Amino acid sequence: MAQIQYLGFSHDGKILASAGYDGSVYLWDSKTGQIKANLSGHPDQVCALAFSMDDRILASACGEDSVRLWDVETGHKRAVFKAPPGWAGGLAYSKDGPLLATREPLNPALKVWSWRCGSDEPAPRQMVAVLPGPKSGTACMAFSPENKLLAAGCMDGGVMVWDWAHAGFPQRFQLGNNPITTLAFSPTGRILGAGSLDGQARLCDLHSNHVLNFLLGHAHAIHAMAFSPDGKLLVTGGGNKAIIFWKIDAGFLGE
Repeated sequence: MAQIQYLGFSHDGKILASAGYDGSVYLWDSKTGQIKANLSGHPDQVCALAFSMDDRILASACGEDSVRLWDVETGHKRAVFKAPPGWAGGLAYSKDGPLLATREPLNPALKVWSWRCGSDEPAPRQMVAVLPGPKSGTACMAFSPENKLLAAGCMDGGVMVWDWAHAGFPQRFQLGNNPITTLAFSPTGRILGAGSLDGQARLCDLHSNHVLNFLLGHAHAIHAMAFSPDGKLLVTGGGNKAIIFWKIDAGFLGE
């Protein structure tokens, strides 16, 4: 199996989706650890995944290539949407369809795009927001569960969080000096997990603006992370292909 680039749980917690550096997407039974489906079609690394609210559709984004919609039950491809120019680092699934966050080379600005999915036919994309991204460069992005917030992991070890629809001044955390390589919101959107190039994971409380804890266990960079739907587990994937499950105390997180 290729290096894991992204992890994401379905809303009911029954399926864990993983995306690989080689363009592979796997659906796993979260209880048995068995592979349910191999979704093939992306020619390059898949950098983001998102389940629809009813868990019937999985959206996947591949670099500058495309956004694809998959039928979770059958594993069949439902639609392919041409991705906008730039690196795609954040993906969500709104009630209308996919939301994608991108950045262009040599330009710190982040852009949010949307598609409407009234049918399975490809729909034209629409740019819905432009945000002043970090000057140091953006290494990863993630939307909150309700799609209201967009977080960006910076090359200088910082994390920025916007209410992207209003494009106000972002909330910022500085988490050392190593590039932030992956981000994940807790189910309530209050806690933001961040993994970095040095193999450390950190938990940030967006309400109190404090860093809560450090999670040490990976010997290599962390490339993917996801909270379980009940917020009691955090899953992290490292550069050595290792996956670690962390038990999270809901009381500790204040959720």
